[in-house]
Amino acid sequence: MVTLSGIPVSPGISIGRLQVIQQEEHIIREISLTSGENIRREISQFRTALKRTRKELFTVQKSLRKHLGDSEAGILDAQMHLLSDIAIVDRTISAVRKEKKNAAFIFKRTVEEAVSALEAVKDKYISERTYEIRDIYHRVLNHLLEDFAEGADSIATDDKMILAAKSLPPYEFVHFERGHILGVVTEVGGATSHFSIIARALDIPAVVGCEDLLLQAKTGHRIIIDGSKGLVILNPDRDTLVRYQKLQTRYIEQEQQLLTLKDLKPVTIDGKLIDIAANIELPSEINAVLDHGCRNIGLCRTEFLFMLKNKPPSEEEQYATYRSYLEKMSPGYVIIRTMDIGGDKLALPELHDNTEANPAMGLRAIRLSLEERGLFRTQLRAILRASVHGNLKIMFPMITSLEELKTTLDYFRSVKREIIDEGVPVASHVDVGIMVEVPAAALAAESLAREVDFFSIGTNDLAQFTLAVDRGNKRLAHMYDTLHPSLLKIIKHTVDAAHRGGIWVGVCGEMAGDPLSALLLLGMGVDELSMNSTSVLEIKKIIRSITFDEMRSLVESVLTLETSRQIRLFLQREFRKKIHLSGKLKFMS
Repeated sequence: MVTLSGIPVSPGISIGRLQVIQQEEHIIREISLTSGENIRREISQFRTALKRTRKELFTVQKSLRKHLGDSEAGILDAQMHLLSDIAIVDRTISAVRKEKKNAAFIFKRTVEEAVSALEAVKDKYISERTYEIRDIYHRVLNHLLEDFAEGADSIATDDKMILAAKSLPPYEFVHFERGHILGVVTEVGGATSHFSIIARALDIPAVVGCEDLLLQAKTGHRIIIDGSKGLVILNPDRDTLVRYQKLQTRYIEQEQQLLTLKDLKPVTIDGKLIDIAANIELPSEINAVLDHGCRNIGLCRTEFLFMLKNKPPSEEEQYATYRSYLEKMSPGYVIIRTMDIGGDKLALPELHDNTEANPAMGLRAIRLSLEERGLFRTQLRAILRASVHGNLKIMFPMITSLEELKTTLDYFRSVKREIIDEGVPVASHVDVGIMVEVPAAALAAESLAREVDFFSIGTNDLAQFTLAVDRGNKRLAHMYDTLHPSLLKIIKHTVDAAHRGGIWVGVCGEMAGDPLSALLLLGMGVDELSMNSTSVLEIKKIIRSITFDEMRSLVESVLTLETSRQIRLFLQREFRKKIHLSGKLKFMS
């Protein structure tokens, strides 16, 4: 039995037989072209390979649009663009003519040079794109070398298989019927890769970034994928297999049981109503949100719009997307977060500065928006125009000071006046809030609360910056602890400051969907919890099983404890007394 760990990108447990997808590197010989006719033939074949690949992608895109929607289909726009990228295509054709070498050899060299330049950039999002660039150009080479089988033959799968590969491009998912592929695990990739986005949309359990996977995995091996924890178990022993079969059965049963709560309110035994909302990245996720009985969006990420093409989205493209969110969720609210671009998240190539030593604390989020006012103005106009179509709230990420907030609000109001002066309808009032995700904002919460309508605490970044721990660093994973006493005190301070200022406060980080943390947050007085839609019903069940007074008294005790371990043990003990905890809860599984 071998246990590997990776990045969890699509939740659920899958158990089955493994099929390893071999993605052999093309061995291409350098061939000299002896005549002008040979050169013209090579260039013609190269153009034909590009054309065939583009046609295939167009067919795949139509299928994705039919099954998942425009946004997911739009992911392939970036791949389409690569096939006409002047820096690659023209350079290849020019080099074939100048060096009189075969197109496959020149093309592969040109692509590797471009990929090497991107890999030198210290940015997770851009590095994830390099895998997809290799995939699409590998497909072109297949055509160029006439080494390609149409359609699904590129992946020969048996029914009910779990796939393992170095990487999988998003266009391969068109061949995956629901229920046909039980799960996917890859050696490279990240949470923001197009592959990960499509896997979540199709509800296929998936783990990426699983190092040394292909050294261990063999076709036919039995495999377990835990897409919630990022675990991959090859050739499990009998005890492990039985345990995960029970967990899988329990998971499915509990999902069915939790669905009975879909239409019930998240209210405590003593009558306190808690707002539960969902975090979303893509329009297709709204159906899952509604299916889980959630009527609010507490964090609508907008970065995916900037992923679809190699240029920023237009005002009309953004307006159409935001309007769709609002109309589908009405009368529930939708909190749209302005673009959180840069740092360890999405970076636009034309704006990216690879000289930043620490991009997570560099030009990102609201800082980049205020630096690139044209992009910011376009997004604000689209959001404000959409505001008449539902219950819209807007929030700004990574605010660090009162001065920065006032600058942001002044610009927001100027754009709003501009639209109104044009005669464009805008909602009479749009609630404005901020993400509290750096200690500076938390400590200045009293002043910031006087300027906005609400806070949303982003506990992922707040924990990272408070503890000085990169949450993506595996060697420091044990130090990234959201039950750290200092972090809890900062959160409590922020909640109290918000309430003294007369505004409500939510939490949209991962703590909101974790049972132990969620109950602590409720005891601190948090008014809203926003989480992945798959956690909504479980948290609702817990809320309906407790009293608010009990949680408040527990928080008082927790804040006197000195270590994370003491806090965790105390909470586990106390919650076992008060709640019938399911095996699905993280600390019990």
